[in-house]
Amino acid sequence: MGMRGISYIIAVILIMVITVGTIAILYTWHKVHQFQTQEKAGGILAKYSQEISGSIEIISTYPDYCPKRGETLIIYFRNSGTTVLRNFTIYLNGKPVRNANFSKNILKPNEVASVSILVDGNYEECSIMIISESGARDKVILL
Repeated sequence: MGMRGISYIIAVILIMVITVGTIAILYTWHKVHQFQTQEKAGGILAKYSQEISGSIEIISTYPDYCPKRGETLIIYFRNSGTTVLRNFTIYLNGKPVRNANFSKNILKPNEVASVSILVDGNYEECSIMIISESGARDKVILL
C-alpha cells in the first residue's frame, strides 16, 4: 500500500528529546528532594543542639536605652534551653562587670532572672553580653 514509517532521523531526535526531558525532570526532583531533606536534617540538628545545651535570651532592659554614669541598668534574661545554666558573667562594652548583682546564679529551663549593674561611664551605646559557665550567651546593643 505504500505506507512509510517515521524516518530514522526523526526517531532519533524524538528519543533524544524524551531522554533529555526525563533527565531534566529527574534532576529537578532530586534537587527538590535533597533540599527538603537537608532542611529537615538542619532543623532536627538545631533542635538537638539546643536540647543538649542551654541557651540564654535577653528579654528586656530597664531603661531601654544606654544609661549615663552612675545610673543603674537592669537586664532581664531567660534560660531558653533545656539544661540548667549557672554562674553567669556579664560584659558591658566588652569588659566584664565585677559588681553585677544577679537575682539567681542557677537558672532552670524557662526560668527568668535579672541582673543590675551600675554604669561606670557615659557611653553612646551599650553592648551587653551575658555568658553562662557552659558557654550559652546572648548579646544586645542599647543606643
